[in-house]
Amino acid sequence: MSEPEEPSLAERLLGTEVTMTARYEMADRVKEQLEVSKWLPANLEDALAGLRPPPPSMLARSDGKHILYQGKIHWFQGEPGSMKSMLAQHAVVQVLAAGGDCLYLDYESEALDVVGRLIDMGATPEQLRAHFTYVHPEGGTHMSPGDHEAFLATVASKPWALCVLDGTTDSIAFEGLDANSGADISTWLSAIPRRLQKTGATVVVIDHVAKAAEGRGRWAIGSGHKLAGLDGVSFTLTTLVPLAKAVGKPEHTGKALVTVNKDRGGDVQALCGEDNKTIGALIITAYANGELHASLDANVEATQIDVPYEVFVTVAKVLKTYPGAVGSAVVKATGLSEHEVAACLLQMVDKGLCAVEGVGQSFKHKLTVSGQREFRESGTF
Repeated sequence: MSEPEEPSLAERLLGTEVTMTARYEMADRVKEQLEVSKWLPANLEDALAGLRPPPPSMLARSDGKHILYQGKIHWFQGEPGSMKSMLAQHAVVQVLAAGGDCLYLDYESEALDVVGRLIDMGATPEQLRAHFTYVHPEGGTHMSPGDHEAFLATVASKPWALCVLDGTTDSIAFEGLDANSGADISTWLSAIPRRLQKTGATVVVIDHVAKAAEGRGRWAIGSGHKLAGLDGVSFTLTTLVPLAKAVGKPEHTGKALVTVNKDRGGDVQALCGEDNKTIGALIITAYANGELHASLDANVEATQIDVPYEVFVTVAKVLKTYPGAVGSAVVKATGLSEHEVAACLLQMVDKGLCAVEGVGQSFKHKLTVSGQREFRESGTF
């Protein structure tokens, strides 16, 4: 006959009844957690029955096609001045007009700027009072227990249709995380963007790209882990014509090229032009009375800048004198803006007037035989 087991230390200290109760409670908790664990096999019946993820349903282009997926995380990235925040605000205006609730987490600006711009873009004070919530964080979501509770309460306060996070670098830093660490990016994604997404909202994250265009690749400042964590679309905005206030003139129009870097669903990339990446041009016209008109133009031709022939002539003269000049050298020699030179060189390459060669991180330009003939026959040379 076997000897009875000696009572455990916990049983000797707390008593058998207390210990057994604790074991039962632990077993119950494990059972509850098991029932909701994401490690359990997924139910495939909906997919096998032919159901597919819904198509994009937010942020309409001029042709009525949409470029944001409901309930997915999207990225708008670009250099300063590329109007990426304004594209997000254009989406906010559309959602407000449809009666949806919008949450705007803004790490870079302030309420007066953002609300004023939304009104200038067509949102009404009534829409903003009823459906727009603005937060300007000055610390991380865990800076204090009060901050954490305020964040959770705000997230849970409404059935958000759209959530915008403007200022990714500051947001990551405020959480005490490293933008260049894949593990930290994963932690940040779970802490804020995915928590917003769990409300059912479409999420737009606004980010900066590195200044060196040749070396930045497909992604913004910091870890490429951002791209791996994306389940919507990543867009890049590139300035074609800088936006400015209409001072001393009736209006001024800014323009930015909008391209797709990655589209998980594939529906948005299917709307792109022949290059399979250009979704259109964000065109914003500022009027003298302060109003702003925004449109995401589906016409690929809208992504082109009207370059006066005199600019082509000026650039061609520089390339004749300095074959192999890089863009910055052409800017310095002509006195033209970076945007004018870039647009001119791109169109000269498209027309076969100029050849471009990548050398290291630079791009050298020289006139082709057709280019030399074009400008010689026009009397330029």
